[in-house]
Amino acid sequence: MYAAPTAFAAITQTSEVSDSKQQLIDIVLKPKSQTKLRNFVYDSVDPSNHHYRQFVTSGQFASRFGQSTKQITQIRKYLKKHHLRAAVYRGNLVMVVKGTTKNVEKAFKVNLVNVKEDGVRYQKSKGAPKLPKSISKSVYAVFGLSTYSPFSSTQSGIKPSSFYTAAKSSNNQPAKYSPKKICSPIQLVIFVCWWINRSQ
Repeated sequence: MYAAPTAFAAITQTSEVSDSKQQLIDIVLKPKSQTKLRNFVYDSVDPSNHHYRQFVTSGQFASRFGQSTKQITQIRKYLKKHHLRAAVYRGNLVMVVKGTTKNVEKAFKVNLVNVKEDGVRYQKSKGAPKLPKSISKSVYAVFGLSTYSPFSSTQSGIKPSSFYTAAKSSNNQPAKYSPKKICSPIQLVIFVCWWINRSQ
């Protein structure tokens, strides 16, 4: 009698990402008041609320909810010191950062590696990104250091090198992603910024 064959463990291979490879990173910033932002979004889509459909311009939004110009300038100076280019989207809550792997690793204190696992290839970060306290206090999250997607396969793969860019490129936002369905603060920030830059 033969024993049932045992499954082989997936072999994981890693290698360093090229220092010269261009990276596209999104920094999601904290709004001035998460509570006021949440109330503003929910009130504007609630037909029973007197603020229903009372929207604001991107400039008004930035003034009410976005990070201050002073803080954004401080973040840009830090990134520039590490030879990274940064642009701010309307609303002052999302920054897109471009630069080489080498400079991104130095600025965010991470190590980027290529991973091949069970036929799937992706990039990931060893360690969580770190920024100076004077900057990190206004940052919600950093997207783009990892290109892993649970939907990737040997046939197809989603590689969101820029989470915000991927969201912005969508022509039609599914109903399941409407503000009423959003729960976490960071998802709310991303949705609002996507909407501002899509509609203006």
